[in-house]
Amino acid sequence: MTVLTRYLTYVLLIAFVLTLSAGCRTLKYKMGIATTVDAAEPGTPEATIQAALAAAMQLDEEVAWGQFRQLLHSNEIKSPQGEREWRTMRWPRMRRQVQLFVVDPGKASYKVLNERTLDDGNIEFYLQNSQSDLPTPCTVKKDTDGAWRITRCSL
Repeated sequence: MTVLTRYLTYVLLIAFVLTLSAGCRTLKYKMGIATTVDAAEPGTPEATIQAALAAAMQLDEEVAWGQFRQLLHSNEIKSPQGEREWRTMRWPRMRRQVQLFVVDPGKASYKVLNERTLDDGNIEFYLQNSQSDLPTPCTVKKDTDGAWRITRCSL
């Protein structure tokens, strides 16, 4: 074994160990492997997104909107204009596209390709889109009552 080969072997080994120390979830994200969310724990950010996807799949539009509206952060619906934007633009798009993100409609399960905690405490999830190579962001933030709610969702 040459000195260069031995050196490269050590460098690769060290890089591998450092990558593993970042955690399994981080490693999966770095490798482009999605994490499937099947049954999120109640009260978690993942459960909020799962409930939003389930609401978007509801057949009755009024029932669906009522369920989804409860998942929106209070800052998003405190003004009539903000709520109107969700109701007339973002929500209809989400209902049309929900099947691109759901793996199992019966469970409203979905795949997360990346997750980032932002400086302001928001958590950004990047969901796998079956018709795009790029993941789609959905951001949640704790509301005044401590519940995780949606602040931005490009589904």
